[in-house]
This record gives sequence, structure tokens and C-alpha cells, in this order.
Amino acid sequence: NDHYVYTPNKYYYDQSAVHYKSITIKVIPDMNSALEALKSGQIDFMPGNLDVASSVQGSSSVKVLSAPTLWAGLYLLDRDGTVVPALKDPRVRQALNYAINRQAVTSAVYGKYGTPLSQPAVPGTDGYSSSAEGVYAYDPAKAKQLLAAAGYSKGLTIPVNYGSFDPDNTKLVQAVQAELAQVGVTLQLKADSNFGGWVSDLVSKKFAATILSPGAGGSEFFIASSTFMPGGIMNVFDDADSQLSTAFTALSGASQAQDRKSVV
Repeated sequence: NDHYVYTPNKYYYDQSAVHYKSITIKVIPDMNSALEALKSGQIDFMPGNLDVASSVQGSSSVKVLSAPTLWAGLYLLDRDGTVVPALKDPRVRQALNYAINRQAVTSAVYGKYGTPLSQPAVPGTDGYSSSAEGVYAYDPAKAKQLLAAAGYSKGLTIPVNYGSFDPDNTKLVQAVQAELAQVGVTLQLKADSNFGGWVSDLVSKKFAATILSPGAGGSEFFIASSTFMPGGIMNVFDDADSQLSTAFTALSGASQAQDRKSVV
């Protein structure tokens, strides 16, 4: 369990697209150890973060490559108010969006390698919409107004689990916690030291939100079905929205041409 070797499928239909003889994935839990392995030539490539990229800037032996690879943020699981009744009110969910300075959070966690987003998709992928950006401009005063209108002028508490094994997600949830505290919303954090613990807490239905950072290269159809549709693995409270379900059903049976036209 310390390395995995992948070899090409000789039955793959397009052999001209295969450009490797084997790929070995080495399991190196500590990022600093992985970086040393990269510098010494023991490995050829590793995923990094802002800290790693900053530490190798100017190095003649290490090259930093960057591209949109994931979207991350506070993911509201309890959209029907099972654990936190306040979250059933759209005004409360809108207030949470207005209360977060996405640019400040992005800079703190990802530096120049991150871009603030208002949607679970990145530029260049299916499902991304430029018109969706800026819908929730940073406006803490409006956030407080919405909370007051919903009956939560004295604030509310939201239990959140996250994976402390991921340093970026840890910094992200702490930054978001600080932003929401300014409008009276308290994130009650539960740190999970391993992925199994995070999954156990996720499905326990004790936490109204979590920190999510899935890859951006996947199908938006898969993301929608797994996170927003009833029965989806990330829709642990099985919340449903009739308008969204109707649109999703229509899109799931559409042709590729219709699919492209439908992405908004």
C-alpha cells in the first residue's frame, strides 16, 4: 500500500493516444517529504499548494505548473433545515454568500494560484457560466439585513466538519469561519484527521455543512447528480427542489447539441 503501478490497457481502442509504458503512484502522506523526493529525483511530479509553490520559486530543478484543477468552499448539506432550521430559509443561505469576501479568502488560501468563484464550476469546464459570477458580491451589511429579516439578528450556529488532513481545506474553513463571524454566524468546527473520519461525520447527519474541494475536470452532470439530486452521495439529507429536478431530468435525456445550448 505504499505505491501503485499502472500499465496501459492493450485493448484500449486508440493506442495512438497512449504515451507511457507505466506510471507509478507513490504514497507520501507528508507534503514536505514529497517535495524532498521531487527535488532529489525520486519522483517526477507531485500535486502541491501555495506553500510548496512559494518554496520552490526560482529553483532550477523544479518547475511549477498551474491550472484550474478544483473548486472549493463551504458546502451546505442541510438545505432543508433538519439540523439547523435557519438554513431552510433562502434568505439565510443568501446571507452566508454575501458575508464572505471571496477575494480575501482566495488570496489567503491559494495566493496567485486561486480565483474567487460564485459557483461550483471553473472557467473552461461544462457548466461554468460567466453570468453567475458576481451574483453574490461581498456585502456584509446586506448579509446582516437578510439574517435580521429571517429572524436571526442575534446570529446562529452551524456545525461543520472538515478534513484537517488537507492543509488547504483547513485554512479555507478557518478563513470562512472568520468571515461569517463578522455577521454573527458561528461555525462550530469538527476536525477529521483522516478521510474515513470525514466520511463518517458526513453521513452521520450531525453536521449541516462541510468543506468540499472536488476536481474541476469531471462531468458537471455527475456533480449535479451526486450533490444536488435526491439519492446523491453528497446530498446526505436527501433534499429536493422540484424546479431543479425537472430541469435535471430534461437535461439528462438531451442530445449533446441540446446539452451545450442548455448550459447556463
